[in-house]
Amino acid sequence: MHSYFQYWASACPEAKQVRAFVIGLEIPDLLKDYRKKYKNGLAEANAVYKTLQEETNGLPDFSKYFSERLMQKERLGSSFGMHFGKKSCPNVKAFWNWVPDSEKANPFWRGYLWHLISDCVINPRLNIDQKIKELSETQDISQNELGNFMKQAMRILGEDYYKVNALLSDTYNDVHMTPEVEQLGTNLQAHAPNMELTFIDWNVFIQSVKWLRSYDPLAPNIDDTIEEILSNA
Repeated sequence: MHSYFQYWASACPEAKQVRAFVIGLEIPDLLKDYRKKYKNGLAEANAVYKTLQEETNGLPDFSKYFSERLMQKERLGSSFGMHFGKKSCPNVKAFWNWVPDSEKANPFWRGYLWHLISDCVINPRLNIDQKIKELSETQDISQNELGNFMKQAMRILGEDYYKVNALLSDTYNDVHMTPEVEQLGTNLQAHAPNMELTFIDWNVFIQSVKWLRSYDPLAPNIDDTIEEILSNA
């Protein structure tokens, strides 16, 4: 839920002029968030997607591509779920091999690709899991206290992302909420008196975003781009 600003910022402004690209950029998280929000989540995600399909050319069939994958558990080392593995470390190549060759020029799939690339580059660089682990060790958290500690750590991480989102919005005038994300009903920005971050290194984050923005996700030579980015991630 917190990362939409990251994806919007990680894509160059020109690509975001294409509506199908933007929807693809959001879709791995968007469908999951709608599924989680409602009791009949799969049907709700389908309904939201259908509305987007009616408004935008080039969006692929929901039942063919997403209905099963949306219900899969995302696991490290797998290619399951909307992120083809864990969100913290998605399998970009497994995803790109899964997309039919005839569809690889479709801006929607290029947006989806860029979402996974952004996760693949930025999340390991931030190394948040390790930072939380180190904090638990310095505080000598017992096994019984671990659950409450993790809830508190996730709350702090969420606050970090709200602050980062505000900073991204201030940095780039092309980063803003889309209607489909606004409909989730959550404010994703926080301009707090204290904008200090706990788990997210802003310098690492913004340098990674700037690097990704230097590429064109809609360029014909996307396979070369994938190789170059993953080799330097």
